Amino acid sequence: MKNSKTYKFWQKRYLNIDHNSIVEKSRHYINDPRILYDFNFLKLYISPNMKILDQGGGACIMANMLAPICKSVTVIDYQDIDYSKYIKHSNISYIQKDICDFVDNSVFDLIICLGVIIYIEQDIDLHNFFFNCKQMMGKNSKLIIRNQFGINKKVTVNKYSEELKDNYFAVYRTVEEIVELVELPVEIHDIYPKSCNLYQDTAYRCLIFT
Repeated sequence: MKNSKTYKFWQKRYLNIDHNSIVEKSRHYINDPRILYDFNFLKLYISPNMKILDQGGGACIMANMLAPICKSVTVIDYQDIDYSKYIKHSNISYIQKDICDFVDNSVFDLIICLGVIIYIEQDIDLHNFFFNCKQMMGKNSKLIIRNQFGINKKVTVNKYSEELKDNYFAVYRTVEEIVELVELPVEIHDIYPKSCNLYQDTAYRCLIFT
């Protein structure tokens, strides 16, 4: 994934911000009301004894919200930045690793990936990501993917963004493509109000694989 357009995009953004300000780094998520929809949905599937893996968890915002209601949260993100000062709970750990390459001998009760797979450009990398996730799931584990999906076909965005003032690249695959790739039983949920879906060719959905 390190040679992909999305990696270069995010690497550039990380290099051009003040890393002493976690608010600046994650303003797009902290100020986004969708975080509460994510949290309220996730907590329905969480119990106090659960070990959670947050794939692409970045600045540990969701991890900090989930930590009080579970046993532990492990956050995976490829940016080599010291997040220890931003972790608010002792049961959170952070591992600097590309999520497409990360695999561990541990079994997690819940694996979450929120809005990240649109930045996995190559199909082989996405295949590796899901393969590795399944290696870390037990009999009763769940994999929850909240993502923006192409509605009728895969949508690729590769253009200059006025909002970001930079070139933006993302791949919005269809729900059907992801379900076929994961090869696990799935529930499909629509957890956001219609106002969150701003584009005609994509829509947010939450997939629960078991």
